[in-house]
Amino acid sequence: MSNPPPPWLAPQYAAQRARTLDLVQRSIAALKTAGHPVTVWRIVETSRQLDPTHRGISDKGILQNSEARACYVAARTPPRQGPHMPRDRSRTKAPAIPVDDWAALEPSLPPNVFHAPRTWGDPSNRGRWPAPHPKVTRYLAHAVLAYPWSVHLALAAAVISAKRLDPTTIRSYLVAVNAKMRALFNALGIETMDQWHPAEAIPAYLREELLPQDNTRTRSNFWSNYSTFQKHMRHWMAGLTEEERERYRPYLLPVVEPWAVEGLSKVYSSYEESKVARKQATDAVVPYFADLRAEAHRRFNRISRLRQAYRQVLTEAQRRGPDAFPLTFSLDEPGADGAPVERLHFRLWDRRSFILAHKEHWSPLTVDEAARRRGRYAQLEWPTHLLVEYVRADRLIDAAPPEGLWFEDLYKLNLVGEGPVLGTPMQVAEKQHYLRSFGYGRRPFNPVGGARGIVTHRADLGTNQFHRFARLVAAGTLLPIDEAYAAAAFGLLALDLFTTTGMRMNELLQIRISREGFVRTETLAPPGAADRSPRVRWLFRLIPKGERSDRPADYYIGEETRRLIAKIVCWLVRDHYELPPGEGLPIVPYDPHHGRSHRFSSGPYLFQHDGRAISDDTLGVCLRFLLHRMVFYTRDGKPVAITPHLLRHVFATHAVQVEKVPLDVMGEMLKQKNLEVTDYYSQPTVSMVASAADMLLARFASHLDVGDAITRTPSEVRQLYEEARGKVGALAEVIGGHCVQAGFCPAKFACIGCPANAVDPARREQIERRVAWLNEQCAEATRLGLPLEVATLERQLRDCHTMLREMEQIEQYREDEAHGTFIAFDTIG
Repeated sequence: MSNPPPPWLAPQYAAQRARTLDLVQRSIAALKTAGHPVTVWRIVETSRQLDPTHRGISDKGILQNSEARACYVAARTPPRQGPHMPRDRSRTKAPAIPVDDWAALEPSLPPNVFHAPRTWGDPSNRGRWPAPHPKVTRYLAHAVLAYPWSVHLALAAAVISAKRLDPTTIRSYLVAVNAKMRALFNALGIETMDQWHPAEAIPAYLREELLPQDNTRTRSNFWSNYSTFQKHMRHWMAGLTEEERERYRPYLLPVVEPWAVEGLSKVYSSYEESKVARKQATDAVVPYFADLRAEAHRRFNRISRLRQAYRQVLTEAQRRGPDAFPLTFSLDEPGADGAPVERLHFRLWDRRSFILAHKEHWSPLTVDEAARRRGRYAQLEWPTHLLVEYVRADRLIDAAPPEGLWFEDLYKLNLVGEGPVLGTPMQVAEKQHYLRSFGYGRRPFNPVGGARGIVTHRADLGTNQFHRFARLVAAGTLLPIDEAYAAAAFGLLALDLFTTTGMRMNELLQIRISREGFVRTETLAPPGAADRSPRVRWLFRLIPKGERSDRPADYYIGEETRRLIAKIVCWLVRDHYELPPGEGLPIVPYDPHHGRSHRFSSGPYLFQHDGRAISDDTLGVCLRFLLHRMVFYTRDGKPVAITPHLLRHVFATHAVQVEKVPLDVMGEMLKQKNLEVTDYYSQPTVSMVASAADMLLARFASHLDVGDAITRTPSEVRQLYEEARGKVGALAEVIGGHCVQAGFCPAKFACIGCPANAVDPARREQIERRVAWLNEQCAEATRLGLPLEVATLERQLRDCHTMLREMEQIEQYREDEAHGTFIAFDTIG
């Protein structure tokens, strides 16, 4: 039996028990009124509908609450004998061992299906057609074989797997169709595929005449997945002989012609709505593209100085001994000129000193143990059980409000981890309202996938419960310094890569610091260059989304990104893992919960922590943490939350619309095969269109052609590449920085303003000389009355000044990074 809660928590526990009992009673009454059976899972689902916060209660909460359990037991409906649909009971039992091999399904499938042409079971197969992946096989064996449509879905899975589609995608198709087929068969009261007439059932379902509880998106997704199976099977059947088509037609899902659902499916309209929403969010962020990157670097520098100060304070506390706590200290934050502008005040506690300072909140026995240094307080808890309390920030130079720490509210209001859904209904509602004001979801700062020591206090130290209690009584805000630093470090690295390469999240997670994954290349100096030393470039080799083979693509990075990667790797190896000098990152398995985990083996992944690869959800948490309170709004006033996918849209829009990168080249940079998708990513935003219209009306001297982009032929690209060899791309230095675009030049050798030009402040003089020359040419063109030439020169001047601003921002955060950490001890009275 579990120990009773501490006395000061008794009211909170009593309120939770009362809430559970109330929801159970109301749910049972609602189920009986509707004529539904009373079961645990129905009570759980109904409670979510009755609860204003939609949290509801869990089955565990019902069964562990004695009063709620008794109420349920008294009202529950006895189980019925037999399911709704007669089944072959021998086929409904789960296999005794996991079914990972497609061959294990042979006894459960007709021979014609298992040995279907142009699939793995084809007798003529000599390695041309792969077998379905174990995750597909397992799902079929455990969730599909018991139903009348099992053979139809198994054949479809074998055919689509032979086309080498991603296994996670195939499984998602199966899950969507299988689940909804079960629901529709039950709703229609049918039991066999002969009774299934989708030409009538699916239109009725899309008209909301069946399963009224389903929303529009669920209905559209079912039709989308069902029609996807139809498309693949139609292509497969086209390659068979007439005799084979007759043989396999009974094993195909009955066809529904597109005209039968015309106007009923909301797939296209839903997709168009999401596209509009994405472009509105892109429109809000694009104007602040450079500022976003600079502010992220400045924030990381601030948390780095705080962590450095924290480590110095630990050394001082260790020198002073067990009676050093609480130890107060202050940290001075510098401005642009290096002079202090703010002073941050902190206290360092151990658990013993914190209890003694807040003894009214602890039991007399705990206070006595702490005072006498008995039990867990007999020795110094070093350093994992120490607490850092952020007290306040003081402005030193003027009367403006201090900036402080951008993430303080997340810990003060308990918005990290599961905090947003913990507390009374009123507290949860207040937290959710606060999060929605930033455009966040329900639990935006909850790292998942086994992430420990990122954002939240480490779960393996047994201190989470103590921190939860201490947070409520502390005068200031308790901060996990190392955990916050880890989140900011991974967030900054992800942001830098998203905004300089345009890579996707799943490509980012593949990055390995190894000879094969992180490649250093050297090329000869360009002809005629004064500096004859070899040109060094760095690139990642990653498998893009949609690539069915294991052939990687090259992702070039600039010197600033390489420098940041070196810093993060050094922190992981030296401080986090405490490895000896010369050691590299540990070999860790790829995130097993990721949809593409089957494609990647263990390796020295860059995004790893505590011996585990970081999940995509956790990396999204890190990005939100770093950019918290950087609020962007759409034109209609809705807050925009920064996501990795949104940054990809921002990168593409900025490159195509601002930097004038050709559409087909941007498709290559984004590793997209369909230029229609690239066109959507890079379409001008509403603000861009409005700005262009204003310029047109004001000047009448230039014309912007927004017609369809023209794709260059392969011969033109080859010719351009041959002309660029030794002069452009990843093979040479460029004016104002370093080019990270491989192969051909996207800007037709106009390096100023090109997004592939990673600016280098050391080359400022080159841009300044270009500005002086452009000013002279602009004045001459004005004198000669050449308005179009003036417009062209002015655009180049704007590009030059943009590069100069980027150089200034890099110099600022480098300067900010170089500022020392100034701390003082015993500063709070």
